[in-house]
Parts: sequence; C-alpha cells; structure tokens
Amino acid sequence: MEKIAKKILVIEDEHDLTTAYWVRLTNLGYKVEFAYDGLEALEKLKHFRPDLIVLDLLLPRLDGFKFLEALKADSNTSQLPVIVVTVRDDPADKKRCTDMGVIDFIIKTDVSLEQMVNKIQSYL
Repeated sequence: MEKIAKKILVIEDEHDLTTAYWVRLTNLGYKVEFAYDGLEALEKLKHFRPDLIVLDLLLPRLDGFKFLEALKADSNTSQLPVIVVTVRDDPADKKRCTDMGVIDFIIKTDVSLEQMVNKIQSYL
C-alpha cells in the first residue's frame, strides 16, 4: 500500500528560503506548495488542503496576521495547524499568534534550516 505524502503550504516571500524548504522537504517525501503572500495563499487553499502551514508574518499584499484571521474565520480551514516563522522577535506578536491558535512561533534567526525541517516533521 502506497503511503500518501503529507502536504505542506509554505507562505514566505523570500525566494531563497522557499527554494531551500522545497529542496529539503520534497527530498523527504512531502508535497510542498508555496505562496509568496497571504492573498496567494488563500487562493491556493481553495484547491490544496495542507496538513500543515508554515507562515511568515511579514508578507506583501496580505500580511500573516490578516491571513490568519481569514484562515480562522473559514470553517473549512480554521482547524489547519500553523507554524509561524518570522524575523520579528516581539512578545506581543507571539501572544497574538498563540491567541489565534498557532501551534508554534519560531524566530527565523534562531533556527537553522535543518532545525526548522525537524520542527515541521515533529508536527506531521
């Protein structure tokens, strides 16, 4: 019986970082989709149902907080697990994310790509 690949939606506007995520996560057998801003991510969610969302907060067009508000307001997506990965080390941001149901809040500069991949795997 074939194992079904877990799906991850990465919402990140740094193309070098998305490339690194894609290479590492697809090599581990995950199906990975990307969005470079919150609006694109909401569009992708209409036809791609991820097992986990990795979300940057600082995004063009629709930032991470507004994306989270839209995600949580929709009964079809409100239960999707979200890991926030951001450069902003702000306790108020962390509390706001936690209050919105985010399962983890990670400061980008505090983790390596490998540590991030391990975190993603631990939630899947």
